[in-house]
Amino acid sequence: MAETEKTEAFAVLIVEKKNWNARYKSLVIDHVVNDNHHDFLETVVALPCNLSIETSVVDHLKTLKQPEIFSVLHMRARKNTTKFHVQTLICLMCVDINKLQQPDEITSSYQHYLSKTMQRQFQIYEEIKLTDIMVRLKVFIQNEQIKSQVVEQDGLSVLTTCANDSKFDMVAVQLPSLEVIWAIVFSLPAAQLLRENLLFLDYIDESERSSIGITGSRNPVSATGTSCPRRSKESASTIQREQFRCSK
Repeated sequence: MAETEKTEAFAVLIVEKKNWNARYKSLVIDHVVNDNHHDFLETVVALPCNLSIETSVVDHLKTLKQPEIFSVLHMRARKNTTKFHVQTLICLMCVDINKLQQPDEITSSYQHYLSKTMQRQFQIYEEIKLTDIMVRLKVFIQNEQIKSQVVEQDGLSVLTTCANDSKFDMVAVQLPSLEVIWAIVFSLPAAQLLRENLLFLDYIDESERSSIGITGSRNPVSATGTSCPRRSKESASTIQREQFRCSK
């Protein structure tokens, strides 16, 4: 598409508003979404966001230039879900995870939907699924500022509940929650909070004992004489639990 055509298409979706600022004696130019196309744009951003749980989609997003319309939608979205979708896409399109803009806002948004979805019977809130949140949170938690914000915004209490409550799916929710917690645990404030969470520590110890009963005390030995790790969700959770026990 030619640059002129892109500009014309953008003009159809976005309305430019000009206001005179009497205090600063200057013209302020702002952009808002054309009311006639709001519903269309909400659908447009929701679709790639829903597909972004696939690695191939995320890889492709990183090769694209962020559309200017995303910035406008981020500021002018009528629905919280639309803002959440736009935030997610902007983050996923960032090549360097440590250069994310407004990590505190991203964390707050994910904390909100994490808390809401985990309380729902089917773990879906405003068409956003808990399992999808966990997939993306595993990516975003690599950002150092988001790690700090999760601790500051009391995200650890929500994550430990997701990890130790048996109502959640082991593979889709519990293990990803443990992985996210493990990414944060090397922070001193996070480690202190986890030490004080006796329910979570009891869960780690009890799960370890149960896992030993399921998988046996030793891994099978290969023909070369080396230990072969069991490729099961039980062994993966055992590794995580052993790491948490060592951090206590």
